[in-house]
Amino acid sequence: MYSNIKNAIKTILSGITSIKNVYGYEKGNLDGYPSAVVTLEAIDCAYETNNEDERKYVFKVKIYQEMNDDALGVETAENTMEALIDTVLGKFEDDYTLGGKCHRANISGIAGYVDREISMRVLEFKIDCYALYTLT
Repeated sequence: MYSNIKNAIKTILSGITSIKNVYGYEKGNLDGYPSAVVTLEAIDCAYETNNEDERKYVFKVKIYQEMNDDALGVETAENTMEALIDTVLGKFEDDYTLGGKCHRANISGIAGYVDREISMRVLEFKIDCYALYTLT
């Protein structure tokens, strides 16, 4: 279940043409920008019925864009990331079951800056995925 949901998130992000790379782990040196990183943040299980639990998988998606002057520069990096905000939100709102891998997924996010040996603009999205698990 977990791997299927994570792969669905990566597939949706890979379908956004302006994102150059999508990784399923926190990669050190990114091969092009903007690049997305998908990692698991938390898991929670709740009793649903006598034969089902609802599992909540919380994924963190970080999209990085370099902004050094010798790269694109701050203004271009900011414009690139601003254009991605509504695109990413829309993709996950349009496919809120992640291709049927969960019964609902909610997305929220923040924007910030990070130093990964070079200055980066970063969008961080949290995707809460709810899936029913049949008890055995």
